[in-house]
Amino acid sequence: MASIVFPAQDNNGCTHPCGSEDHDTIKILIADDDITNRLVLQRLLDLQGYQTILSENGQQAVEVFHQESPDLILMDIMMPVMDGYAATAMIKAHCDGRFVPIIFLTAVTQEEALVDCINSGGDDFLTKPYNHIILNAKIEALLRIRQLYNTINEQKNQIARYHQRMEGEIAVATSLFEKILNPGSLSRPNIKYLLSPMSLFNGDLLIAADKPSGGLHVLIGDFTGHGLGAATGALPAATVFYEMTNKGYSIAEIVAVINKKLKYILPTGMFMAACAVDMDFERHTVSVWNGGLPDALLFNAEQGKITHRITSNHLPLGIIDSIGLDGAIQVIPVSNQDKLYLYTDGVIETTDCNNTMFGQGRLESIFSSRQNSANIFETIKQNLATFRANREQSDDVTLLELTYDEASLHAPEKVNKQTCVSANPASHWEFTFNLEVDALKSLDPLPLIVQSIVEMQGLKEQRQQLYTIISELFYNALEHGLLGMDSALKNTMDGFSKYYGERGKRLAELNEGYININIKHHSYKSGGQLLLRIEDSGKGFDYVEQLKAPERCREYNGKGLRLLVAMCKSVNFIGKGNIAEVVYVW
Repeated sequence: MASIVFPAQDNNGCTHPCGSEDHDTIKILIADDDITNRLVLQRLLDLQGYQTILSENGQQAVEVFHQESPDLILMDIMMPVMDGYAATAMIKAHCDGRFVPIIFLTAVTQEEALVDCINSGGDDFLTKPYNHIILNAKIEALLRIRQLYNTINEQKNQIARYHQRMEGEIAVATSLFEKILNPGSLSRPNIKYLLSPMSLFNGDLLIAADKPSGGLHVLIGDFTGHGLGAATGALPAATVFYEMTNKGYSIAEIVAVINKKLKYILPTGMFMAACAVDMDFERHTVSVWNGGLPDALLFNAEQGKITHRITSNHLPLGIIDSIGLDGAIQVIPVSNQDKLYLYTDGVIETTDCNNTMFGQGRLESIFSSRQNSANIFETIKQNLATFRANREQSDDVTLLELTYDEASLHAPEKVNKQTCVSANPASHWEFTFNLEVDALKSLDPLPLIVQSIVEMQGLKEQRQQLYTIISELFYNALEHGLLGMDSALKNTMDGFSKYYGERGKRLAELNEGYININIKHHSYKSGGQLLLRIEDSGKGFDYVEQLKAPERCREYNGKGLRLLVAMCKSVNFIGKGNIAEVVYVW
């Protein structure tokens, strides 16, 4: 056996090798059948500050490995019971993801034998007679590799744990988004839509809800950015949209509240371009508020062309305070089977392999082709997919087609009252609203009135009927009583537009007048009875003629009185028609 020269010691008998870990925490297994070799190596490593464990053969080395979990192994090749090759293979197979370096100590110098050392799982070898300096250098090098391996392994485990937590959080977030951003009324037969998010969470928002009086509200939005950060703003926006639509608020009021909420919660530089739509089946109109989205397009099925373009006349939501937000709505008369198309900029900014955008012109060319007029939505989808081909999506894409389909008209008078049950026992109560001119110009009292009735008596299932009754009475008092409007003007599409233009002008010029609303409730048989009395200070209208011949009502003329008669126990107009009394039984 070759002689070994021991390194110099300090006054405490210890050397100072340049290691990356404290030596007294490092445990080294020495496996050698030669007792002299074992003791010499043990002495050498003890002087270096390492802990040492001894074994006489390969099988014992494997057993000691499982018992002591050494950090490094010095393995002789030729040993009884089990040689170093077999022992190394067994040890490496049971490291459980740890890196345990093994240095072979061998007198063999043939290349084939040295290759066998590496192939059996060894990490290095040192031929006998071996030099303690080289041995120490190899140990230090492998311990540094071990430390690096353990660091990487721990980081990998941390990433795996982080990934697992993220998957759990994503599952919770996904469930939350699905519940809050529920599709609402998007399943209606007159709606087609495409939602294609760039990442797991969508920075675009598309929601729809039925109005309590019949008709439909839709909101499409595009937040700055992508993914979860952009999608979080959709939660408060959707909550406001659903709650306010359910209570009967207009899209102008809904947009104002969403803007206020987003302005408060969103960080600087983040906002939502949005388009809100009110599809009114009773008045045969679509009302649109567009703030920052591309032009909405109204396609007339009969003419086979785009007849209206609703451009963005407002700022996106979340930028300025609601007091400065323009709530002006564009009201457009529509005919049966007219289609309104809304989309985010992800549609027209879709790029192909040459980085060319799909563009507004390419989109509108689809509408001008007669062969596409029967299925425009599917044609746009197919053209987008073909244009982008295999190119990675660079933005959230949302496309919506709304068809004005009179077959899907809500008819509150068809609701079976027997199926509606109050959450509270029928009780006796009464309240009155006195609305002067300034209130009539600035407030919409209908959501408050209907909500008060619903909450006081628990008539949530009756909200649609109640809203229809009260809104017809209120608008009849306002438009015909105070403003002196003539419904005959609404018999044509152009007249309908002129009617509401004149309505706005007269309301702005109104200087005096009032509408008083009195509502009483008491128990009635197995349910309850509402007595509604609405009085206005106007000149009244010819209610006798309208009640006598409801069949004369034309397409664009309202069906209000017929609805009241169908839904209420009794409908009475008093005097000039400026006092209306109805009885509604549930």
